[in-house]
Amino acid sequence: QPSPKVGTPKAQKDMVNAVDHLLDSSHGISTVPSLDLGLLSPAAEALLGAARAIVHTTNKLLDVAKPVVQGSKDPSSMNAMSNAVKSVTGGIQALMTAANGLKPGQKELNEAIEVIQATSVDLDSAALNATIGSPGNSAPPGKTAPKCQEEIMESSKELATAVKEVITAAKSAPENLGKAAKHTSDVVPRLATAAKQADGLLRDNTQQQEQLALAKNVTDGVLELTCAAKENNMNNIAQAAQATSLAIHGLLAALKLSMAGSAALEEALGMVK
Repeated sequence: QPSPKVGTPKAQKDMVNAVDHLLDSSHGISTVPSLDLGLLSPAAEALLGAARAIVHTTNKLLDVAKPVVQGSKDPSSMNAMSNAVKSVTGGIQALMTAANGLKPGQKELNEAIEVIQATSVDLDSAALNATIGSPGNSAPPGKTAPKCQEEIMESSKELATAVKEVITAAKSAPENLGKAAKHTSDVVPRLATAAKQADGLLRDNTQQQEQLALAKNVTDGVLELTCAAKENNMNNIAQAAQATSLAIHGLLAALKLSMAGSAALEEALGMVK
């Protein structure tokens, strides 16, 4: 049946009755049975706190909404209801965030994303310095460019393995995605450090910029992969993994100029074909 118009007396009475019913049913919800918080994980505590906050803000919204649905035009009542709605909305978002925190591996995935994002920004800064011709030398005394490039190769190999771990976890053991993502975030900063150190030791500015750009491509690919793993979207994970593998292959291929004939490099390239 068609609903009565909101402005009719019957509609207003129905709304008042509905609010009364919600108030009657919601009061007392905030009385939660006693829990031993020491037995709860931090994620579970956060969820419980968010749930309690939702009950409190919802009760407040229902209280302040009643005068408005009864026809009050008082600005203070309208403002109070508007603020209460914002509080409920914020509470719902906090509850969703807390609920996501209970998923296996979410903490590790979030931390991995933060580390990889910071590394990406760091590489952007290094690339800018290289572009203006002042890369700086961050390598420790005695370290050579070939040694840095060897470290780039080793980190690339380990990263290729970590990417495969993410794919395997996504396919057969999603609870291990956090662990797999942490592996990638452990390797990416090492790769970036080696690339920046090599950048400061190389004399060719074009080579400097190319190597940093390739390292940045790898980092951004891993970031996309980790974000896809957080969503546990297999299609996105597969696409990001392929893009990351291509980026790793591109970085390794660029090393062939200075590491020609290296069996280790050829092995690394074979890992990401």
